[in-house]
Amino acid sequence: MARNEKVFGFDSLTNPISRESKLLAQKYDKPSLSNALFLMQRTDASIAVLLSIPVYTHLQSSPTRQLTGFISAVILTANLVETALKGLDSQNFSIRIDDINPATQETNLYNKNTTSDLNASYGLKIWEHQFKFCDRTWKIVISPDNHFLAVHGTALPWMTLSGGLFFSSLLSVLLLTISGKRAHVEALVDIRTAELRVAEKSARESAAQLRTVVESQPECVKVVALDGSLLQMNQAGLNMLEADNLQQLKATCLAERVLPNYRTAFAGMLQRVFSGQSVITEFEISTLKGRRRWLESHAVPMRNTTGDIIAMLSVTRDITERKRAEESQRLAARVFGEAHEGIVITNADGIIIDVNPMFCEITGYSRDEVLGQNPNILQSGNHSPDFFQGMWNSLKTHRHWQGEVWNRKKNGDLFAELLSISVLCDEQEQIIHYLGLFSDITESKQQQQLLELLAHFDPLTRIPNRTLFTDRFLQALAHSKRDQSLLAICFLDLDGFKPVNDEFGHDVGDQVLIEVADRIRQTLREADTVSRHGGDEFAVLLSDLRSIEESKLAISRIHQAILEPYLINEQTITIGVSTGITVYPLDDSDPDTLLRHADQSMYQAKLAGKNRFHLFDASQNQQEIDRHKQVNDIKTAFHGQQFCLYYQPKVNLKSGQVVGVEALIHWVHPERGLISPLLFMPIITASHLEIEVGNWVIKQAWQQLGAWHNQGLSLEVSINISGYHLLSPGFIEHLDATLATQPQLASQFFQLEILESTALDELSAVNKVIKACRDQLGVKVALDDFGTGYSSLTHLRHLPVDCVKIDQSFVRDMLGNPDDFAIVESVISLSDAFHREVVAEGVENHNQVNVLLLMGCELAQGFVIAKPMPADDIAGWTQGYQPHSSWSLLVEQNISAEKALITIFRIELRQWLNQIHACLDSTHQPGWPVMNSKKSHFGRWLKRAQQHAIYPIQILEKISKAYKELLQHGIALKHHVIKGEFETAQHYFSDLQIIHEDIDQQLLNL
Repeated sequence: MARNEKVFGFDSLTNPISRESKLLAQKYDKPSLSNALFLMQRTDASIAVLLSIPVYTHLQSSPTRQLTGFISAVILTANLVETALKGLDSQNFSIRIDDINPATQETNLYNKNTTSDLNASYGLKIWEHQFKFCDRTWKIVISPDNHFLAVHGTALPWMTLSGGLFFSSLLSVLLLTISGKRAHVEALVDIRTAELRVAEKSARESAAQLRTVVESQPECVKVVALDGSLLQMNQAGLNMLEADNLQQLKATCLAERVLPNYRTAFAGMLQRVFSGQSVITEFEISTLKGRRRWLESHAVPMRNTTGDIIAMLSVTRDITERKRAEESQRLAARVFGEAHEGIVITNADGIIIDVNPMFCEITGYSRDEVLGQNPNILQSGNHSPDFFQGMWNSLKTHRHWQGEVWNRKKNGDLFAELLSISVLCDEQEQIIHYLGLFSDITESKQQQQLLELLAHFDPLTRIPNRTLFTDRFLQALAHSKRDQSLLAICFLDLDGFKPVNDEFGHDVGDQVLIEVADRIRQTLREADTVSRHGGDEFAVLLSDLRSIEESKLAISRIHQAILEPYLINEQTITIGVSTGITVYPLDDSDPDTLLRHADQSMYQAKLAGKNRFHLFDASQNQQEIDRHKQVNDIKTAFHGQQFCLYYQPKVNLKSGQVVGVEALIHWVHPERGLISPLLFMPIITASHLEIEVGNWVIKQAWQQLGAWHNQGLSLEVSINISGYHLLSPGFIEHLDATLATQPQLASQFFQLEILESTALDELSAVNKVIKACRDQLGVKVALDDFGTGYSSLTHLRHLPVDCVKIDQSFVRDMLGNPDDFAIVESVISLSDAFHREVVAEGVENHNQVNVLLLMGCELAQGFVIAKPMPADDIAGWTQGYQPHSSWSLLVEQNISAEKALITIFRIELRQWLNQIHACLDSTHQPGWPVMNSKKSHFGRWLKRAQQHAIYPIQILEKISKAYKELLQHGIALKHHVIKGEFETAQHYFSDLQIIHEDIDQQLLNL
């Protein structure tokens, strides 16, 4: 093999002479000799010929006989002659061998020249002979030179050589050498043929074994051609693609089975494999039956014996279940990481093994701090051991527990959480994990506590409101009956309180009310009750009395305490009080009548000169006589058809749509003109006439609703229903009969507003009626005057109402009174939490509308929208209604919750400045705004913002400094106005405007 390195890998068919010899050998199925050629592995010009013999896989008679290649032998003609002449003296004659094949030109194969040619005159003849070598004819020519005669002296020796046996022997040796070469090559062919047969048998056995292995594979094994077409696939692959046979699958385009989203990746896989790479790819396919499956394919290039890539071999497995599991894991991880609830997982021993980010956010602990800990690190100490024992009993019995828990954060703060614990078990029902999910409900609990407080206590003075007073009143009556003692019911109204508000402002007036409530409370016994009923009115219950004189002495002590001067903001203030008293059972009336008698007696005290008390005397009750006369007048007017309904529109502030109207009864008096319902409806409270009037309102409003809907006005109509009317016998039947008069009209457009909240003490009865109205009749129900103390959180939680209406007193003062703002905010928040609509009543200006929108209240009614109007005017007003441009602009801005609060404060400060400006008018002072930062909504927020560093501290400090200066200038301006120094006050107001603009700009920078 030495010196043949140059021809390794050389394709001999590219040489025309070699190719011609091989084609002839294949054509005639016998050895073939080539014409003369030169060898590339030799550097000299040696002439050679190539002897080629075809090699087949089977015998000639076999039908499966195939050509596998050629065995070729290289013959150097020079070596051939040298072997034949070995031992002979050929120095004095020349030898020439030529290929004289008829198909080609004569070609010299060997030529040995002499130093001097033979002279023709010597008469020596040239020896020449032709012979066959395989499929070609060679000619050998031998001639002597001049030296031959010089050496031998005569031509006789040459004649002996040419005519004798010498040259014949030489030719025989040459032919024998050639035959040996051929025999050697043919022997090689036989050996190679035998080897091929053994290899073929081994290959067949290996192929059979390979087919068995491939077909037994659970994965898909396939071969894909360079053009992407399918060549072969095992049964597992056919099953995977839901094909009946290979031909069915070949009839389709393999790439089209890949879903569109993954075809680019699939094509990229083919391209990379056919470029020589090994590739692993995942993609999703659609089977022949339309099912979707995820596959993972490991593909490699297939090469032929020369190393050329001829196809792609891939092993593919179905990873659909793995993908589903991975997707489930990703979803679980995303839920775990992004859930808004805290999640904690413990092992069976209760040791924490994982928590989610929200757990850390709520508790303040990092994940590393709690891993390996017991959840009891969060215990607040607010729950007894029995509480936790009940929790574990539930987990043991029901595998689940849910409830409210008070825990403690890392910083020590308490927080309330709604906690759900589930037990996770293995296949043998052995506990392996505990899963806890909780949400922070601290804010909701605080709002609930606030509303519970508002439901039973006056938010300003912190003494009982009407609801709690009514409850204690009924208990005191029962106690009086049981112990046969006297019970004094007292109504107190402050004298001279309005001038305090007018002169010193509402903030000072509020401080006076707080002090009055505290003084009354200090003079009473523990068994007595004091309640604020609104404004400057208070009610007192004096229990366990043995004489009327005891009640008089107690009221005298209260009066004496109230008459003491009040020092508020270095201002000395004095007021008086008028009180009405009635004593049970000397006045043996029902609770409502007793309260009215005390109220009437209070007015008698005022008529008598104020600052005194008056004891009710039933025998001389002129007020009662007057009341009966009023009731008769109202009854006459009702039967004389002097009542009519006016309608006040309700609109969606955000969309600008008119959504409905509230029906308000009016008395068209022949002499006094149009009389408001507030002046006559309370007179007939809890009477049969109230029911008659209420039923008439239902009928009239329902008829008008039908008329509007026939005109194409899709409005909702709401009417006011007292608690007494709601619980009266036959209410449901009458409402049902009325609705039946217009069966084509959907009852969902009809809404009942519950007015008299005192009747809501009978929650069970009221609940049944409301449910019947909603579930059986389809009408809606609203809870009116919410937040005044008449309504409670209990009503909002348990009564199935659709809507909550915020009382107008809170809406009116919410921009100047932080407590009223907090009530409005809480009502909106709780209504949203309980999935109730919320409507703001009594909206009177655009600032109130803008603040309500920023707080998330979208429904409102009030004079800023429209006053109550006759039914005939509603259609025209609705068609021409356009919401104020400032409302639409605010809606379009889509302000975030954080920016909304800043905008509210900007509006509040602007209104504060407008109130100051209004007070500059010496002829009319509507009341000074709050000038104490501790009592202002903005001042309280600013303090919290600084404490918690909610915003950049530098900006907050600038705002705080400017706000302090604003209040100081406001107080100074107020003093100048009180002294009548209006010109100086006007200069202060100009400074206020500059300071306000600075604060407003700083707020915009937050």
